[in-house]
Amino acid sequence: MAVDMQQLQAIHHLQGEVSEADREVKTLVEDYEQQLADLPEQQAVAEAERTLKEARDRLKITIASDPDLAKLADQIDEAKFKRRDLGEILSHHLVVYHDETGRDVIKDREATTRAIEFKAKLGSRRSTSHGCPLASADISGSTPDPRGYEGRGEAGGGGVMERNVVSLETAKKLKAVGFPRVSMWHYSEGMNPPDELFFTQSSGSTHFDIAAPTAQEIADQLPGFWSVMNSKATSNYHAAYHGSGGGRLNAVADTLAEVLADLLLKLVESGDLKLHEAHS
Repeated sequence: MAVDMQQLQAIHHLQGEVSEADREVKTLVEDYEQQLADLPEQQAVAEAERTLKEARDRLKITIASDPDLAKLADQIDEAKFKRRDLGEILSHHLVVYHDETGRDVIKDREATTRAIEFKAKLGSRRSTSHGCPLASADISGSTPDPRGYEGRGEAGGGGVMERNVVSLETAKKLKAVGFPRVSMWHYSEGMNPPDELFFTQSSGSTHFDIAAPTAQEIADQLPGFWSVMNSKATSNYHAAYHGSGGGRLNAVADTLAEVLADLLLKLVESGDLKLHEAHS
């Protein structure tokens, strides 16, 4: 189809007028802002904003260096964590009550009839493994070459995995209570240093005698109702387990794997969790 030259000329002409209009708007806005800035009242507002910013900066420094405020912030985080956990437990019991009775109302502790409300949404894709799926660090690119048998230290991804698996000390405790050899990450006390991580091509390896499970692998072994929170105030992880009888176990650690391992060990000690027989 032939180009309509008259139409093309009109487009070019309008392009020029649009550009001129843009320049006019820009000039008018600059004039307005300059006149506004010259007003004594605007200058007073600008000075007040600078003073306020300086005061806020000083306050941030004071807050960051005040141990009492840091302690209170941590207590607030823990209180919110407890409140959220209690709310989730209540929600769970309400669902069970509805399933067992078929009722969508309940009398609360003040004998007031309350409706039971249900909310639903699509969550993240479910893991195919058993247990509670957890987010984990992306270690693609640091996993050893699958053609080899093992990965060792930094070359084997050990440096990347340090915060994603348990420490050697914790791994020994897990082994002692019978934690299954589900991990492909291991320690070996026969190596130097003994806390260097090794990667094997399959779980259950006996060549490296102490399994170093990830947070997900530990989560897969945890029973019942439990939850985890990360405290921004202390950079720690807080985990809590709620037993059917109302009992509660808590754990605190600086990594996700460690806090879940600590919670698991406390569950074993309390008798709420029974693993396979301990490895010899």
